[in-house]
Formats: sequence, C-alpha cells, structure tokens
Amino acid sequence: MKTYNLKDKNHFNLFGSRVLNEEGYNRLSEEDRKFVKSFNPSVTILATNSAGINARFITDSKKISIKVELNDFSNMSHMSALGQAGLDLYVYDETLKEFVFFGATVYDSKLKVYEYEFGEFKDNKKRKFILNLPLYMGANDIELLFEEKALVEPDNYNNEEKIIIYGTSITQGGCVSRPGMLHTNIISRWMDTEILNYGFSGSAFLEKEMAEIIAKMENPDLFIIDAQANAGVDDRMKNNLEEFINTYRKFHPNVPIIVATRIRFAVDLYNEEKIKMREFYDKWIEKTVNRYRKTDKNIYLLKGENVFDKYFTEMTVDGIHPNDLGSMKMAEYYFKFIKNILNK
Repeated sequence: MKTYNLKDKNHFNLFGSRVLNEEGYNRLSEEDRKFVKSFNPSVTILATNSAGINARFITDSKKISIKVELNDFSNMSHMSALGQAGLDLYVYDETLKEFVFFGATVYDSKLKVYEYEFGEFKDNKKRKFILNLPLYMGANDIELLFEEKALVEPDNYNNEEKIIIYGTSITQGGCVSRPGMLHTNIISRWMDTEILNYGFSGSAFLEKEMAEIIAKMENPDLFIIDAQANAGVDDRMKNNLEEFINTYRKFHPNVPIIVATRIRFAVDLYNEEKIKMREFYDKWIEKTVNRYRKTDKNIYLLKGENVFDKYFTEMTVDGIHPNDLGSMKMAEYYFKFIKNILNK
C-alpha cells in the first residue's frame, strides 16, 4: 500500500473551507479565530472542527485504508465517537447513479491516532469517492492508503454553485451517527455542489463580526441563516439579526438569503418557557423577513416548524438534536426549498 496525505492537491480536492492551505482542517483562518476570541471564544475552538469539510478523489485501487491523527480525544456523552470524530466514505454507484455509503471509521474512542481499512472491491475499476471529515473534532493529519500502483487523482463537483449555511449545533451535525448523515452533507451529495458549513454548537449569536467573516467567501450562490436555536433563547435574535443581515448585504447585495426558523423540538410540548419563546420568534422572524421583502425580494423565510410532520418527537436524540431520521427529513425539506430558490 502507498500512503498519500489528504492535503496533496495532486491526488485530492478538498471542499467545505477556504482556509485549508493552513495547518489542520479548520473552517476559519487562524487570523479570524483570534479575532472571534474577543467576542465569542467558543467559536474559536469550534472553528477547528471540520464539519462539512470533505475530499473528493478518483481511484482504481481495490483497497482503501486511512490513518487519522485527531487533535483531541472523543468526549461527547450524547453523540457517538464515530459521529463526533470519525470519517465516512462514499462511492459513486453507476447503476443507482448516486453516491452510496461505503464505510466508516469504527475505532477505539480512547485513541487520538487510529487506522482503519474501509473495505475491498472485487476489481480495479476506476471509481469516484467522497470522504467526509469529523463533525465535532479537528484533525492534525489525515492520510489515505491505496494499492501501490493504483491511480489516485482529484475529483470535482459537477455543479459550480456554492452554498453557505450559518447556524447552531444542529447545523454542525449534532447528533447524527456519522458525518455523511449531516443534512448539509446529504444535500451536497444530492445537488453535487459545495456547501460551506458554519455551524457553531451553542454559539450562533448573529454577531455582525461573524457576518463580516462569512462574507469573505467570494461569489456565493445562496446564504442560509439558521440560528434561532441559539440566538432565539434570549433577546440576541431580536437585537442582532437585522444588523447581521445588513452587514452581509454590504458585501453581497444580490445573493439570495434564506432565514430559517428552527425545527420542532420534543421539549416544545411540555416546556412552557421554550414554547413561548419559540412562538414569539417564529412570528417575529416572519414579520422581519416580510418587511425586508418589501425592498429586497432575495430574502426568503423557511419555516422550520414544517420540516417534521408526523412523529416529530422521534426525530431527535435528546429532544433537540436530530438523529439520522431527523437529519434526513431536514435534508429533504431544505433540498426542495434550496432548489426552488436557485431555480429562480
């Protein structure tokens, strides 16, 4: 077997971040992380998590293995080590005409460095692959191993659209079973297009400075704001949302913006405080978006209450964070909404 570093541009294309020229697999640059520390220290750490980052490549190797050096130990109590710190691999199936799951790194959660063999094909046919990186963990180093004489070359998305999403732990991937089940990763596969995930667990407070950082991403085709689950637990949503939108608009005056209200939580059924807060912000966000639309037709409202219909309490791990079923429901609903906007 021959070893290749995932940062080797001669063999892999990396997507989901604009700062992958720096060490590690971060979603914000070192400069931006230092800046964020002054107003939201949690984001400084969470930005080193590689949620939404993936590699695309083509190989004819029958065997594929991986070596991973994480930057910390798996430590989450309500999310598996595979979901938090594992990687999974998808291969394009010519019969089904879609990317299908091939394997995931099942490993000892007490380790920071691990190796895993994804599997073996029966022949040396050229195939396309997507490798999804950890959701709630960063990696110092990732290497892939292929048969010594195998072809390994970079692959691209078929569609050039670039979608950006800013949000909470739900956006970052809590608490799906493995990276490929994150709804933004699902949508990326279905649309065959790049999505940059700026989900920051418990830290999506809509600061105007975050809008400035996200706006550095050039030529986006769509921007999604999905922060109610964090900013909507107090008055930060009311105080910050409009300035956040206005700040982003200075850099991208014509890019379509979707403002999403949050999905239904099981706790909405019995927690009176959450029920009142949700009802207030559902109405307030809708009024805010409608007011913007009088002068800006490129702002849209996505009603999160419609994402889950029947049996919505079965869609989460802990009453809040989607399980795989909930994430798939989110992907289906957001996918249709996004396609409708981009088709316009």
